[in-house]
Amino acid sequence: MTKVAVIQSNYIPWIGYFEIISSVSDFVFLDNVQYTSRDWRNRNQIKTPQGKLWLSLEVEIPKRQSLIQEVKLVRNDEKIKHLDAIRRNYRRSSYFDKAFQEIKEIYEGYEGDSLSMFNHHLIESLSRKLGIQTSFHNAQDFVSESDPSRRILQICKNLKATKYVSGPSARDYLDLELFKSHDIEVEWFEYSTRPYHQLWGEFDKNVTVLDPILNNGWNVLFDRGGKS
Repeated sequence: MTKVAVIQSNYIPWIGYFEIISSVSDFVFLDNVQYTSRDWRNRNQIKTPQGKLWLSLEVEIPKRQSLIQEVKLVRNDEKIKHLDAIRRNYRRSSYFDKAFQEIKEIYEGYEGDSLSMFNHHLIESLSRKLGIQTSFHNAQDFVSESDPSRRILQICKNLKATKYVSGPSARDYLDLELFKSHDIEVEWFEYSTRPYHQLWGEFDKNVTVLDPILNNGWNVLFDRGGKS
């Protein structure tokens, strides 16, 4: 069975993003759609003793309605600043000594200026460290449709999908009858809500995946019921 998920790339996304990746055979980065400011494409949060802290990448948006894949990183030194912030706030975490150096090497493994490609690099590299064997693709490599449902359907057809796995937010626009007419089942993904050990106050799931990794190690995804 070929199960496909299609999502825009985010900067060091939360663990739920990786739960979806681990549940499918093929994952597609949907970065040939419009970039949205003040969103998760170029920023995420970590926990600190003073509360949550935004890690934001400064970007250059070529035109008003730029696609995600057209957006450029402005400052390469921000990677160093983000790593320093992660080091300062997670140095007491249980798996810091085992995981931080590997995270640092992943950050240093991309030297270009594309936000999209940097996100792809981080997500794919972290996925492999998390034990996920899913195949990755870029939506730009497929014929693109303007209608959101038909765009995703076309990707699924190209990958010979029998099932499309979607987050719950797509319930507002996804044309289920369209997928049914092409014998593709739509599965609504349910994120795990089970807490993991975490520093700094009450549990908060809305932080980067680096939080559970540094607090619980690289097996955290499968400890929460994920599967590749």
